[in-house]
Amino acid sequence: MNKFAFILLAFAFPLLFSPQPGKAQDSLPYSWTPRKPQYKKANSFFMPDSLPNKKRQLALGGMTVGGFGTAYAVLGSAWYSGTQLTKFHWFNDAHEWKQVDKCGHAMGGYQGTRAMIGLMKWSGTKKKPALIWSGVAGFMGLSGIEVLDGFSAAWGASASDLGANAFGAGLAVGNELLWNEQRVQIKISYHNTPFAALRPDLLGDKWTRYVKDYNGHTHWVSARVWSFLPPGSFKDKYPKWLNLAVGYGASGMLGGYDDPNGSWTTREYRKYYLAFDIDLSMIKTKIGWLDFLLSTVNFVHIPTPALQFSKHGVRAWPLFM
Repeated sequence: MNKFAFILLAFAFPLLFSPQPGKAQDSLPYSWTPRKPQYKKANSFFMPDSLPNKKRQLALGGMTVGGFGTAYAVLGSAWYSGTQLTKFHWFNDAHEWKQVDKCGHAMGGYQGTRAMIGLMKWSGTKKKPALIWSGVAGFMGLSGIEVLDGFSAAWGASASDLGANAFGAGLAVGNELLWNEQRVQIKISYHNTPFAALRPDLLGDKWTRYVKDYNGHTHWVSARVWSFLPPGSFKDKYPKWLNLAVGYGASGMLGGYDDPNGSWTTREYRKYYLAFDIDLSMIKTKIGWLDFLLSTVNFVHIPTPALQFSKHGVRAWPLFM
């Protein structure tokens, strides 16, 4: 379920680093080739190590195991303690919520894997094991929830959720394999809607609606334009941080439904967007903690002008979340 993605990602975001992209060599750690100091202090805590750093690797392993263990212990006791357990079973929810929840799973798998890749670079881990373990961690971070759901009588494991998790994790790994940087990203934004007030039990109150109200979720695929441009004067002038993004969301959703031909289909509709996006990880300050902060919040789409396309026509937004 998408709400769990945000809970688990909270363990990963404070650990996220975004080092400068460079030329990778399999014979060297995944921090890439030795280079000039990225920050004012060459021994900055935030700077990736150019050689395997055992202390950082041990710390990373401990934080990962401890974070996952704590997260699932809390979920198991707080969320599943009052539910009836049954044999492991599957539940097909692929048709629900206009697939906005699946986009959330893809975003969670991507951002979790991106976080782990950054940590692997920070610890000086070599490229191949860094990508393998980052992909596994990003995928399993959310997919373990499907196991818990599979033994719950109230829910069931979702194959489409697992597929979305795998897609997001694979996208983060694929970026590194192809370009050694995150050129194609998945982000999220939120805007308030009137639907949460109609079903606060399902879509959340004034605090939990940010996670539960899928009507307010917009998921973005953001492309790092500068990295795709050929060398030349236009690329020299183009802002490295200005991405182009396509977004997807839906409206009119008051719940998940089993009947695909119900009257609610006339109320629900899909929305598509075209907008610029701010890639905060490409704004380099040479101050370690500030770069860390910018990279940490880079999972959020910053409001920019956007075009919206839906069955109701085209709408231009001066600023859209």
